[in-house]
Amino acid sequence: MMSIKRKFIFFYIVTLLCVGIILYIEKESKINNYLIERTNIAKINYNSLYNEYKKIADIIFLTQINQKEILEIFSQANKVSKVEQQNIRNTLYRNLDNVYALLNSYNLRQLHFHLPNSDSFLRFHRPEKFGDSLVGIRDTIEFVNKYKKPIDGFEEGRIFNGYRFVYPLFFEDIHIGSVEVSFSTSEFAKEYDMDYGSTSFFLVSKKLVDQKVFEDEQDNYSVSFLDDFYILNEKDTINQVSKMKEISKGIKNTKTIENKIYDGVGFSISSPDNLDTITFIPILNSITQSVSAVHIIKHKSIYIKNKIVLTNILLVVLFTLISLIFYFLYLNFRHKKELQDKIDLAVAHMRHQDMILHRQSKAAALGEMIDAIGHQWKTPLSIIRLYAQDIGYILKTDNNIDKKELLFYLNKILFQTEHLNETIDSFREFFRPLSNIEDVILKELIDNTLVIVKDEMIQYNIIPSITGDFDTKVCLVPNEFKHVILNLIKNSKDAFIENNTKDRVINFHIKQLNVNEIELQISDNAGGIPKNVIEHIFEPNFSIKSQDIGTGIGLYISKQILDKIGAEINVENIDNGTKFIIIIYKACELRNIANHKKNLK
Repeated sequence: MMSIKRKFIFFYIVTLLCVGIILYIEKESKINNYLIERTNIAKINYNSLYNEYKKIADIIFLTQINQKEILEIFSQANKVSKVEQQNIRNTLYRNLDNVYALLNSYNLRQLHFHLPNSDSFLRFHRPEKFGDSLVGIRDTIEFVNKYKKPIDGFEEGRIFNGYRFVYPLFFEDIHIGSVEVSFSTSEFAKEYDMDYGSTSFFLVSKKLVDQKVFEDEQDNYSVSFLDDFYILNEKDTINQVSKMKEISKGIKNTKTIENKIYDGVGFSISSPDNLDTITFIPILNSITQSVSAVHIIKHKSIYIKNKIVLTNILLVVLFTLISLIFYFLYLNFRHKKELQDKIDLAVAHMRHQDMILHRQSKAAALGEMIDAIGHQWKTPLSIIRLYAQDIGYILKTDNNIDKKELLFYLNKILFQTEHLNETIDSFREFFRPLSNIEDVILKELIDNTLVIVKDEMIQYNIIPSITGDFDTKVCLVPNEFKHVILNLIKNSKDAFIENNTKDRVINFHIKQLNVNEIELQISDNAGGIPKNVIEHIFEPNFSIKSQDIGTGIGLYISKQILDKIGAEINVENIDNGTKFIIIIYKACELRNIANHKKNLK
């Protein structure tokens, strides 16, 4: 079996593991909830800024573009030759050039007109590039020219990407094409950082850039820390590459991050030093709903760092407390074990002492019994001797032997020898080592015990009497109970002699208390027990007799014998005497039922 020390070590380790796991789960849960909160805040901030850009685009469209003069100029582009279209393009550019320059200083990136067939007509940021079809390149332009409804969102273009707000154009209720107002993602990031105290940049889908951007314009993009995304490398705006290097430093699980971006749901992670949160907001194409780009935002936050530090401190404190608790529990258990071992040793010693006392009591009883045997045999042996002398005299002096007289003397001798034999049987039965508990008739047991001390009681003029229910059976060990009765008789005899009592009587009264119990009262008129010592008479080595006749173990052994069979013994003084009261179970079956009920309780 596992030792106590090993068990303590095992449960100590298990407890530490459980506490560690619970603290780890609690810490991860708090951090995860915090990251979700940071993601939601970033989304709210992102949408708020995006809506501001949309309002600006709507104002530009309504106040500067959707005007009769501009619409009338642009409406002619669908009716003339390509040479004449150039004249219209120049006229349109001159009319809006000042407006574009002013708006460009306020982060407007593109002002782009398109024909109804989605061909590029005029790019204010690259006026020399026109006439290319945007079908299959710019989904938003195709959508607006097809459905005659405005649309907005992030989209990659032939030169740059951006937040594009595309509006259909009508002149005299005739659809004449569309116009796009767009803003730079780098400027969006810059304004976001100014408004919300963060550091952010955009990454664009590498696949989209390779498919859509003019080859001579792809130098505007650089590789990023994510394999599937480019970063826009603009020299005229805040250097997003330096931002990316700052934010991505130490991030290793890039493939996992890419997979989560493609899920299209925003998320946040903690920076490697746990001093920042990094939020990824996937940006979807407004038509295909596929991931086109991602806005990456770093926000200063010491919450996660503090949470980890506090958890580690709590872990150390709890581990220390648990270690101390288990240490003191082990010391306490070991102390209890040592104390229990001492108690067990003391109990074993007491039992050994009880055994010695019991043997001493038996030895004392044996001495008394030998003395009683001497008394019992003295008279029969004297009678036998006289009859033997008479027979010898008759055989020597009388030649005419009377056979009848001789037979009379022989019968007398046989009677006395039978009496001697009965006496020996009684003593041998008393000393036989029987320990089985059984049902016996109490009066017969008392009678058999009195036979042992009959001559001694006659010698000291003690008269025994038995009254009460003679047929009552009780549950006990017969020889052991005889020992109890003999101890009580001996105590009465010694008291009679010491007090020089006349008319000496010992009474045995058998009384049924209830259906389960019998009461045996053993009383005498030997003067009683002093009140100041009566409560101590069942203690070992306690005696009120002189040392030459009292050992102080008789009543102690008697109580031990009765305790073993579930009986009780009490004592009280009566008029000029003492009464011992023994309560015994009426039958062994009732005793077993009572013990079973006690065990259940």
